[in-house]
Amino acid sequence: MVVFATRFYRLRAWQSVPRLSRTLGAGFLLLLGPAGAIRAQAQLLIYSTTPAAHQVGAARNTNVAAAFTYTLGNNPTVQGATKVFSQQAGGLRAGVTTVNSNVLTFNPDADFKAGEKVSATFTKGIQRETGENLVIPRVLQFITATNPSTGTFGGGSEVAVTERRQNIVTGDLDGDGDVDLASASSNRTVSVRFNNGAGSFSGTTEVALNPDVSVSRVALADLDNDGDLDLVTAGSTSGEKGFVSIRLNNGQGSFTAVPDVSVNDGALNLAVGDVNGDGYLDVLTANSPLRPGTVSVLINNGTGTSFTPGGGEALIYIANRPFDIKLGDVDNDGDLDVVTSNLGGVTVFRNSGTGSFTTGQQLSISSAPFRYSSSIDLGDIDKDGDLDFVANIGVSSQATNAIAAVGINNGGTFTLGQQFGINSFDISLGDIDGDQDLDFVASSGTRLNNGQGTFGAPTPLPISDTDALTVSYLSDVDNDGDLDVLTGNNNGTQVSVHLNQNFLTPPLAVTSFTPPRNTVAVPRATDVAVTFNQALSNTSTQGALKVYSEQAGGLRAGTANVNGSTLTFNPTADFKAGETVFASILTAFQSSNGQSLAKGQVFQFTAATAPSTGTFSGGSEVGVRTNPSRPTTGDIDGDGDLDLLVSNSSNNIDVRLNNGNGTFTGGQEISGGRSIILADVDGDADLDLLAPSATVGTSVLVYLNNGSGTFSLYQTATVLAGVADIAVGDVDADGDLDLITTAYGLRPGNASVRLNDGTGNFRGGQDINSNLDRTYNVAVGDVDGDGDLDFVMGNASANPSDFPLNAVTIYSNNGSGTFDNGRLISLGSGAGATDVVLGDLDNDGDLDFVSTNGSTSTNGSNQVVVGLNSGNSTFTLRQFAASFNLGELSLGDVDGDGDLDFTTSAATGTLVWLNNGAASFSTTQTVAAVRNAILSDIDSDGDLDLVGPDGPLEGSTTVGIRLNQNAASELRTPENPANAVAGLNYQYYEGFWDALPAFSSLTPTRTGTVPTPTLSEALRDDGYAFQYTGYVTVPADGQYTFYTSSDDGSKLYIGSQLVVDNDGLHGEQERTGTIGLKAGTHALTIAFFEKDGGQTLNVSYAGPNLAKQLIPATAYKRVSTTANQAPVANAGANQSLTLPTNTVTLNGSASSDADGTVASYQWAQVSGPNTATFNNPTVAQPTVSNLVAGTYVFSLVVTDNLGLASAAAQTTVTVNAANNSNLRTPENPSNTVAGLDYKYYEGFWDAVP
Repeated sequence: MVVFATRFYRLRAWQSVPRLSRTLGAGFLLLLGPAGAIRAQAQLLIYSTTPAAHQVGAARNTNVAAAFTYTLGNNPTVQGATKVFSQQAGGLRAGVTTVNSNVLTFNPDADFKAGEKVSATFTKGIQRETGENLVIPRVLQFITATNPSTGTFGGGSEVAVTERRQNIVTGDLDGDGDVDLASASSNRTVSVRFNNGAGSFSGTTEVALNPDVSVSRVALADLDNDGDLDLVTAGSTSGEKGFVSIRLNNGQGSFTAVPDVSVNDGALNLAVGDVNGDGYLDVLTANSPLRPGTVSVLINNGTGTSFTPGGGEALIYIANRPFDIKLGDVDNDGDLDVVTSNLGGVTVFRNSGTGSFTTGQQLSISSAPFRYSSSIDLGDIDKDGDLDFVANIGVSSQATNAIAAVGINNGGTFTLGQQFGINSFDISLGDIDGDQDLDFVASSGTRLNNGQGTFGAPTPLPISDTDALTVSYLSDVDNDGDLDVLTGNNNGTQVSVHLNQNFLTPPLAVTSFTPPRNTVAVPRATDVAVTFNQALSNTSTQGALKVYSEQAGGLRAGTANVNGSTLTFNPTADFKAGETVFASILTAFQSSNGQSLAKGQVFQFTAATAPSTGTFSGGSEVGVRTNPSRPTTGDIDGDGDLDLLVSNSSNNIDVRLNNGNGTFTGGQEISGGRSIILADVDGDADLDLLAPSATVGTSVLVYLNNGSGTFSLYQTATVLAGVADIAVGDVDADGDLDLITTAYGLRPGNASVRLNDGTGNFRGGQDINSNLDRTYNVAVGDVDGDGDLDFVMGNASANPSDFPLNAVTIYSNNGSGTFDNGRLISLGSGAGATDVVLGDLDNDGDLDFVSTNGSTSTNGSNQVVVGLNSGNSTFTLRQFAASFNLGELSLGDVDGDGDLDFTTSAATGTLVWLNNGAASFSTTQTVAAVRNAILSDIDSDGDLDLVGPDGPLEGSTTVGIRLNQNAASELRTPENPANAVAGLNYQYYEGFWDALPAFSSLTPTRTGTVPTPTLSEALRDDGYAFQYTGYVTVPADGQYTFYTSSDDGSKLYIGSQLVVDNDGLHGEQERTGTIGLKAGTHALTIAFFEKDGGQTLNVSYAGPNLAKQLIPATAYKRVSTTANQAPVANAGANQSLTLPTNTVTLNGSASSDADGTVASYQWAQVSGPNTATFNNPTVAQPTVSNLVAGTYVFSLVVTDNLGLASAAAQTTVTVNAANNSNLRTPENPSNTVAGLDYKYYEGFWDAVP
């Protein structure tokens, strides 16, 4: 019988049965008997952990938690069944474990150390409340955060140790809170040096080992689970007999010997980890006498003194010798696998979960003679949630001329990535600059990770004699929260400590954008804002944000305002409908304490379009010269509407100015080839023109605009010959638009990058050869989400037998405008990826692509290929077939529903493809005759029209404009029912369905009312359904998009019209639909069912001047079965005060409405000795002033949400006169007249006489 279990465990062979895997994910054990019968049995499994597996940068004060498929028992057995091990301090951590329903949380009694690897085992001792144990234990590893720092090293000290060091490790051996040093020596001792807390080490402790065993490696681990770090070493006798030696710590840095454990011959290295999930740390050794080598697996019996061989006695390599060994969950199945570096490469052994291993991938890195990998480290280098590796490949016993090779994990299988030279044997991964990614460290220097898994240029460490350096180690030795480096060579007697130069304050960094990166359907009147982690200087940052409009105004004018850590830019005019806006964040940004931004960034967003039908008709024809090619539009004369420019086969460009209503008059005629674009290249707030010098030109003509739509040639920018397409973008983040061209060639095609000097003069840059023969169109955007602009271009092979025949290539920017050699994404066979565009098609915040892809060999049809970005520039492809040979693409929100649609060109016209909200597209119209079209709001009505050459393929003399037909006349009339009150009615049903049932044939289990469509009224977790009925109120006429995000199925109706169809069995997914509504209250039905597993229902809407949001409770209505009751006003208790206090606050907040809500308040003065002053008589608690002595009466009337007013309630305020009892009584004499009497004296006194 074969047994499978998930949430964490993949069922690769069953990808065609998604519902089955989802059921398992909910916590079931699937049993396959000999006859193939399937039955499901509820089991306790883990489905998520905190921190996540392999996370880099977990908070040092983090708790360790797991969520399970069922409620847990809450007893000492369960509470003690989680074991958390610190690599650097405390070993098995003490702490408090709590159980809350199905979540178990361990709170350590002390924070973890900076940058250390923490391992947690959730053992089988964890039980359900009904007594069943956890089916499969899980081992979780993560790395804690380090403080931001420069990642450069200096200062430190030299530590004397015994000669011939083999490796260096650190950990808190004496329990004083700082990390101490242990160094293995081949002279059969371990040198222990104790830290003074500031990174200086002292002492002469030498821990004796077996005198017959030459030590090759030392590690620190809590083998006896007593809360301190023990010593464990691997080594061999002169006869190559392997041994593991263990010295148990008493908690104060004194060690006791236990009997050595025999392992296979030639024990060279070791690793420690819980390989069988029992909560004890096991020991594995890499043994390398001669070929073949072995790995010995020693299973800890719990005392640290007794071990049982696991997986047989050892794992046998085939032909290769292991030199280093690491443990990590390579295949993300919850147990620790073995990865070794060997002669010529790397080998993976997969754990069965019990500490038994089978040989997995054997990856060859070098076939050169005497090439071997002496060191390897594991970590999530590219931050995609799995373990990658970096290994060094050396020549014989020399550290010189070695290379480091990066292995990127893809589903548990490694592929080779970046390689670079090093002069070191030992290598390590750690976050040395505190930016939450793993950097590379070797004794010869460091390389910082760019956040995407690529290491930058090397920075040497401040050391000498690098050729002799063989060992290095990362640890926070001075307790300042960053990782320091310890280095040495195996012939010396010193360990060098290099301290990381940390920041007194974190570096200035961007924390958020407004609008968020790549957002679609941003209100056209939006401000653009950037928020940082520090307060900003108000003077030096005003001009540090550059906002470029694609369609009007170029570099936007506006007002910049600094408020604390945020700069907000308010453009002087709204953005154009559907245009893409780019914003450059320059290094001129400066914090209030003088820090400058280290690296500029660029982000983009797309302005919203008005809701429309997304169908095109009408319009006009614009006369141009013969054989026009693809046009471009933009407001070139500054009059607020979009003008038209179009080139033709005779290398001429016609300019046509918009009259404001979508009709055009003649303008300038200019020389230039096809593929023209408009962009503000000189930063003067108007759109300039760039065009190839000929049909397939050798240069780009730069025409500057004088602001009124007249162009003059400014520069001829030299690029590689054969220009096929032009794009611009601020690739070096300096605030101006740079130039990228593709060149159509044969073996190979290519691209040119030219950098702008700020005046529209392009020079320098880079020329790049394509990986395929021909290059076509190019698109620019931040594909990998690292804050700089990459570019993507379409390719094809000239040879039909080549594979891939056609592809798109992604070129990644290093942040300074320099691009890598590109990464091909094959689109399969076809006639060529002739066009490619970028946009966030699935609204998940990253850029996806669309490409046209010719004829396929599989079905003979034509395709559009959509590549959905996973967030790290890896793509999942979807194909959509068409019956035409497809050409140019245009991307935009055609129907104004908040997602990106596109059009494709064909010989007979233009196909319109609408998005269903989940990046699934279908054709809705073929616009006849108009080809090579673009989307643009020609008639300024807020929706995107279609513009392209019209008429025959040859001999056409017109550009056709087809207007998008808005849906204002199709708005639904609201019911506006009488006696509407807040909330919805619901009917609750129980049963198990695979789709929404026919509710009319069912009897509800219960009914009631709810304020919103909540699942809280369900009586059980699985097998139920809801039907919510009532109304929804919309504030204005227009097109409204409704969204349901549900697990399982849901539908939403307005009246009897189905608007959102999200039915069926599935995990949480969102679906949308659009309907035209008049302002008012419309009938609403929401249906939902839950079979098993997860359960979610969220209902949102968006509409005119209404951003996407959950529908608020105030918008839901139901009809009350009783007449509306008047609200009750409560004016609060009577009050008194004494002058000189002459103000009082009245309190009407206790007013209520039994069948609705209080919508408004109205206070008034009834009586009093004078007229009092209200600060605002329409709020619940107004302040009244200007009171004098006497008695005041005030009244309150409240009105409910249906407009019914209450009876007046009153409250009294008594103002008492001032208390005068301490004042002197006057004489008040009679016969007083003006003036004073006086007496005059003469004399000398020291005081008044």
